[in-house]
Amino acid sequence: MNTLHLHKRLTVLVAEDDDTNYFFIYSILSRANVELKRAVNGREAIEICKQHPEIGLVFMDIKMPEVDGIEATIAIKAMRPEVVIIAQTAYVMQEDKEIALKAGCDGILPKPIKKADMLAYIDKYVEEHVL
Repeated sequence: MNTLHLHKRLTVLVAEDDDTNYFFIYSILSRANVELKRAVNGREAIEICKQHPEIGLVFMDIKMPEVDGIEATIAIKAMRPEVVIIAQTAYVMQEDKEIALKAGCDGILPKPIKKADMLAYIDKYVEEHVL
């Protein structure tokens, strides 16, 4: 699986403070029918989700400044429970996964991110939401 074939435009928020990680994700998704939004901390992620109801999928870095990804996930799910949030984290110990899932994350994408894993999450989201 190397490309996305979306029939309908998908709006994705990438909550990622590291430029290298963000641009890697951007390079994967910019060729698809995806509109990307970026937050560099959890506080911005919450605000962007409030302002953009078209966002259906969030890739949430867990370790970010100001408000971390766990707190941001809890806040976003409280106001928009339908939003699919995939945690991006280098911390993939079982306990860390359980914390992310308990906070409301719908899946875990381990870092370093693999293109095929990211596309698989998007394909699953698209399939479940008939896009």
